[in-house]
Amino acid sequence: MLSLILALAVPAASLEVALRRGADVPPEVLSRFEALDRLLDSADALLWSLADGSQASTAASARTAAEALRAMAADFEKLTGDPSAKQDVEESAAKLPAADPLPPQTRTLLFSLEKGSLHRLARLMKERALEAPPQGAVPANALLTVSDAEGKTAEIPVLDVRASPKDEVPPALRALFPLFLGAPKPEGASVVLGRRRLWLSWPEASLYACPAAAQAGGTVRLVYRERGGSAAEQGRFYLLTKALYEAGFAVGVEDGVLRATLDGTRSHLDAEGMAERFVFAARALAAARSLAPRLKDALAGTLSQAESAARLDALARLLAAEGGLPPEGSLRGALEGWLSKEGEREALRQRMSRTLAALHLGEFPEVPVGRRTLSLHYNGPIDAALARGELRLEKDGRPVRVPGYDPLAKLVSSGRKLEPAKRLRFGSLASGLRPVGKIGGLLAERGQWRLPDGRWLALYRLHETFCFDLLARGQKPKPIDAEQALALMDEAGLLRPAGTAYPVSLPPFTAKLTYSRLQALQGGRIYATPYATGEDEKALERSKGLLTTHGGPSSILLAAAAGIPVVDLAGAEWSGSSGLALEEPVFAAPRRLPSGLVGRDLAGWRRTLLREGEEIRFDPAGSVGLSSR
Repeated sequence: MLSLILALAVPAASLEVALRRGADVPPEVLSRFEALDRLLDSADALLWSLADGSQASTAASARTAAEALRAMAADFEKLTGDPSAKQDVEESAAKLPAADPLPPQTRTLLFSLEKGSLHRLARLMKERALEAPPQGAVPANALLTVSDAEGKTAEIPVLDVRASPKDEVPPALRALFPLFLGAPKPEGASVVLGRRRLWLSWPEASLYACPAAAQAGGTVRLVYRERGGSAAEQGRFYLLTKALYEAGFAVGVEDGVLRATLDGTRSHLDAEGMAERFVFAARALAAARSLAPRLKDALAGTLSQAESAARLDALARLLAAEGGLPPEGSLRGALEGWLSKEGEREALRQRMSRTLAALHLGEFPEVPVGRRTLSLHYNGPIDAALARGELRLEKDGRPVRVPGYDPLAKLVSSGRKLEPAKRLRFGSLASGLRPVGKIGGLLAERGQWRLPDGRWLALYRLHETFCFDLLARGQKPKPIDAEQALALMDEAGLLRPAGTAYPVSLPPFTAKLTYSRLQALQGGRIYATPYATGEDEKALERSKGLLTTHGGPSSILLAAAAGIPVVDLAGAEWSGSSGLALEEPVFAAPRRLPSGLVGRDLAGWRRTLLREGEEIRFDPAGSVGLSSR
């Protein structure tokens, strides 16, 4: 059984982690992986820098982008042996103007998604680099020691490829190390440690994680090749594919190779969420590899290929919900027992939804209930609310709201107006903010993120006013300033590399919504799509706004080229043929705050479907809703 993989949830803060440098490795090995690590860092920074500068590019910023791309192309050649990227960069750079103002065709040279632009070259080099992970065994130059409070210890040889290696472990990677506890190192496996990323590889599989927020380049990627062709081997391949899909990965299979990816085009997860998905991908891989000798039992009683596929689909849902398969015993019996309690689990999901709604924490999503999903969607929000003092636990363990908890009053008394440069640095966090009420006509929002040391960081925002708290269960919130918050967020991988935000200057407006590219081409509508591509360019030129759920730099560039605003909805879900489903905040009656201002508290959430052709309210600052509300 494959396992560099264990412990479903061991808090990173409870681990003791040490890294000791050892013997040097062959220079060519180290140089190759240093180039890979450096290229991926540079690509993330350049893609966002181009997106953020798309409204106000200059000859100087274009030259800076070209220089960054030259360095990437040199690393790309070192990594792949292919000099073509260097030639492409030089051809594009030679066409850049030397002085301002930039002619219109420069936009194509910088930002086009379909032609030889700097943006496209950076994206292609990143994609090719992700296709060149460590293969099989690589030498080690350090020893990673991980231990927990229960005395479990693991020593893992690693190749540390950071350009300026230090003994300490990068904080953002600590959440990945519970995987190693109590697990023997599989034969032929390698571990490579980068500045903010980790690779695990075996002869037939590689698993990559950059456990940063999705907007900061966070990515989890698994590549697996099933080398056999027996029914058992194909069955485990199918199970792994379905389980990763159930967990939100984009999956594709070509020529017997499974590629599963979770990144900013698929999710708005923060660093902690990316780390959890990495743990799940590793556990799903282990479960699939252990399935072959148990598959005959798992499929016993099926009479057709369709029935076998349905059985494996159910096993994949069990795996995604529980975080693993039963380690021993009859899989068929375990699955039948799990399916027999489907009604009980649905009743539990509805009860948890009602509890979360009563606590003003949203709802439990439409996913199967199990240990993993319960931890993510029920315990997680409650734990965060306990840390910030919004909830407390009764003696019987029930969470209840704390009388007097007042984030609106906190914003008024503690909030400080930040200058534009600092506000822009927090701009990439916008998709992680949730309404907590209104003060006057302004929306008050909060974001909260777990830090690598186990504490939480909370951000409160009211237009240009911010305040920040460090949180820990059982302790009073500790106010910190913006500089401290920025440093902690950078360390935890929460801020995107460019550290700025797409500029917003337009007021809210209303228009009809369409999900159809053909309808968008008719003009005058708001075009909704999970993420925009070059094929949407003409439709966007005729649209009034772009609505995405997983936008990223490409959507920003396309919207900027079309001269329209874009809103990226982190919490919205695609609801089959009905369109986008989102939770809209419902506010209580106005009340007088201690400062004398009028506030309205968050009273709950209302699920809304945005249907084709409906008139919606579109606020370029980051929200949408039905125009009738």
